Amino acid sequence: MAVNLLSLARGLIAGILKMRDWRNAVTYSTYVIDNPAFALSGTATNPTTQVNAFDSLWYYDTGSEIIWRIGFTPTSAGGALGTDFLNFTRDYTYFYPDFVPAEWVLDLYTSSNDVRVNSYFADESMTQVPTGYDFAISVPLIVKYYGNLQFIQSYQLYHVCMPKPLRLAEQYLIRAEAHCRLDDGLAANDLTTLSQSRGAGAVSVGTDWLETISNERVKELYMEGFRLNDLKRWGKGFERTPNSYSQIEGNDLKVSADNPLFVWPIPQHEIESPGSEIEGNASNNR
Repeated sequence: MAVNLLSLARGLIAGILKMRDWRNAVTYSTYVIDNPAFALSGTATNPTTQVNAFDSLWYYDTGSEIIWRIGFTPTSAGGALGTDFLNFTRDYTYFYPDFVPAEWVLDLYTSSNDVRVNSYFADESMTQVPTGYDFAISVPLIVKYYGNLQFIQSYQLYHVCMPKPLRLAEQYLIRAEAHCRLDDGLAANDLTTLSQSRGAGAVSVGTDWLETISNERVKELYMEGFRLNDLKRWGKGFERTPNSYSQIEGNDLKVSADNPLFVWPIPQHEIESPGSEIEGNASNNR
């Protein structure tokens, strides 16, 4: 898959959202959105693979909205990200998930036609694979990174998906947030375009626009590594919402926005290297 370097660069520059440069965030994300080389992956089924275009992003690592994908081959693959969520390779009989989705996340998907639901989550009736624990898991598992089906079918290589650091969907979300910051009334158009491409309904934006943006980013980018930076950009901490299936310990976890651990510590060996003038940050001093 060839990389469109100009769109890649502009997509990265659109990330100046983190620098609060809203107008340029709109400008550069628009360059990418208007590029005819890319289109949001929709709900139409591919007659060859029998999966819809959105599912192809995760089952085959292909799609019209991928701006930058880190290519893997079966003999040169990166980490098996899906292991944390399924761990089928423990015995090739059961799933042994270390993490399951929070109920508040599942509750965000209010449309039964939203293709992201079945792409990202599945219960035992859908997977036909039980969990191997001696207790029941009453919520769907995260199957977004079940793995590239070609790798699985040809090499029994499970839970490996090619990372996609830049997708067109994120550009719509970047532009929508920037429009909200500019208060120009255009954010709902982008959020609705993205939502409807996934089979869901229109999205309205009101005075609680940040909550709307946050929810739409979770629904689209779940488990793709954006959440920590989003919280930091918004100056928000987080509070763990108790779930019916989770342990009491940790259910009341609350981390404030000014917690130094929101910034990762500098590796100790970098600080202690001969001649190093690097000083630790607040996280190192914890």
